[in-house]
Amino acid sequence: MRITSAGVKIARLSLATNWRAGLPDPEDRTDWHRIVRWGHLAQIAEDYVSRGDKFYVEGYLMYNSYERDGVTIPTAEIRARELVTLALRATA
Repeated sequence: MRITSAGVKIARLSLATNWRAGLPDPEDRTDWHRIVRWGHLAQIAEDYVSRGDKFYVEGYLMYNSYERDGVTIPTAEIRARELVTLALRATA
C-alpha cells in the first residue's frame, strides 16, 4: 500500500495462477500477475486481503514499459474494478 502525492491510495497485489502446460509430458506451471487497485478499492484490499487468500478479480489490462541498462522491459498489470475474496474467515 502506498499513497500518492495527491493523497490517493494505491494497493498492489500479486496473483498466482497455476496451470498445466505441455503435452504429452505435462508440467505444472505458475504465472504471476500484478493487480493494482486505487482509492477506496485499495483500502478494501488492505483491510480484507491477506497473503495466500484466494480471490476473484475483474478489470482491464494496462501495458507499459520501462528501460533498465538500455533494455526496454515490457510490463502488464490488471487494473482491478472488482475484487472478491474467496477465503472463509472465522468470526469471534
